Amino acid sequence: HAASRRMHQHVVPGAEADLDVLLTMDPTHVDGRVLRGIVREERGDLPGALADLDAALLERADSPLALRARAEVRSLQGDHLGALADLDAALRFRPKDAKSLMNRGKVKMDVGDLPSAFADLDAAVAIAPEEAHGFTLRADVRRALGDVDGALRDYAECLRLAPKHGDALNNRAMLWHAIGDDVRALADLETSLAQRPGDASALTNRGMIRSSIAG
Repeated sequence: HAASRRMHQHVVPGAEADLDVLLTMDPTHVDGRVLRGIVREERGDLPGALADLDAALLERADSPLALRARAEVRSLQGDHLGALADLDAALRFRPKDAKSLMNRGKVKMDVGDLPSAFADLDAAVAIAPEEAHGFTLRADVRRALGDVDGALRDYAECLRLAPKHGDALNNRAMLWHAIGDDVRALADLETSLAQRPGDASALTNRGMIRSSIAG
């Protein structure tokens, strides 16, 4: 419980220390392995995260959380096929898991399978319409497919649910820029940077748009 609270508070070093103690006492504690794998992934230790998640899945092969977490690590390592295999497995165990559908849609988008990505994200949004991130992911796919109006609707819904959602603000800004509306593009980036002043993507995009306006 202490580790979970610390993770929720983003005190990753404290969470990992708690989980180290737990796993020293009980190396087969599946939830502890999964949580430490997630903590290690958050701090960039992908090999350590993968080792923990592999161990957790040896103990409990049907854990959707462990499968989702390992898929995230594999995706970050560039192993998209491995990530998709994990997410397919997670969805066999829990077919209506919106998070697994969102994650699989994101991986499919990354590999360029846009129609299948859209199908997953459409299903995720139908199952969990309160999840803002599903709308911005679906908006990204709509944008890649050339559906500007649909993308703008999805970004707007995401931002209705989560007004500070950085990805939605940044990605919508670039869509505004692509269709020639730099006033709205800069407004979205200013909103994003007000929440996260050091956001490299938003700063880069704002600089690029300002440069293009200056001519």
